[in-house]
Amino acid sequence: FVPEHVSAVLGDNSVAEELTALPFDKIFFTGSPAVGRKVLRAASENLVPVTLELGGKSPVIVAADADSPLAARRIIWGKFVNAGQTCVAPDYVLVNKKIQNALLESMRKEVIRQYGDDPVHNPDLTGIINDRHFQRLSAMMRNGTVICGAQADEKTRKIAPTILSEVSEDYPLNPDEIFGLILSVHPFCAMAYALPIACTTH
Repeated sequence: FVPEHVSAVLGDNSVAEELTALPFDKIFFTGSPAVGRKVLRAASENLVPVTLELGGKSPVIVAADADSPLAARRIIWGKFVNAGQTCVAPDYVLVNKKIQNALLESMRKEVIRQYGDDPVHNPDLTGIINDRHFQRLSAMMRNGTVICGAQADEKTRKIAPTILSEVSEDYPLNPDEIFGLILSVHPFCAMAYALPIACTTH
């Protein structure tokens, strides 16, 4: 593309602030709610229309009659591709108690199948975007029981795909998107319990 049609501008927050202050015809922003507020504020100075895609919790619900190995394969791929740094990655899993153990075991095996026994040193696993997010994710891994993963390399900012169970009750209700290699699994007895949580945290 010629620069008049498409241009890529690299930089930190200061560059983003300068760009959003310009009188564009339209701004489409993908990112966090905190930065989204800044973009909206800057765009309002020039009355620029804005579309904000501010991530989400993307819950997965696994019912009692699910095929555990198949569900695990799909969940692990969808969650951990690009080190979990995609806007549609599953944020947490709600699973019927009847198949909780089977799903956790299938997920553990699937992580090994897709990323090997030592994922942190797998060349196909990318690192976390910056040190701040690496530290944020590292702190999150301390909540609950580790089913697999939780290894991290600060130098490369790589984190092994991590599955947690027995996390605190409010963990899935945290308003922030995980956007990384941590997946918490929460049991439920009836769909009537799971659906309100999934609908609240979108």
